[in-house]
Amino acid sequence: MFAITITANTTQITQYVTFSQDKAYLVQQTPYLLGCILLIFTECTVFAQYIIYTRRNKLLEEAQCQGKMAADTVEIAQEAETVDQTNNEQE
Repeated sequence: MFAITITANTTQITQYVTFSQDKAYLVQQTPYLLGCILLIFTECTVFAQYIIYTRRNKLLEEAQCQGKMAADTVEIAQEAETVDQTNNEQE
C-alpha cells in the first residue's frame, strides 16, 4: 500500500512539473505539489518505522524463545537499538 501511494504522488508531481514549467503555472500548483511531497514524506516515515520496529521485535522474540531472563531482554533491546543506529549511519 505504501508503494502505491508513493508511486501515485510521485506520478502526480511529475505530471505537474512536466506539463508546464511556466513559473505562474507552478506557483498556482504549489499547494498540490506541497501536498504530494508531504504525503510522500509521511509514507516514507511510516515505512521506515515499520522496518525499524519489525527488526527490533524479531530480536526480542528470538530472545524470549531462547528463554533468556528479563535483564537479558533489556540488553538485547539495547543491542537492537545499536544495530539500528549503525544501519542508519551506513545509509
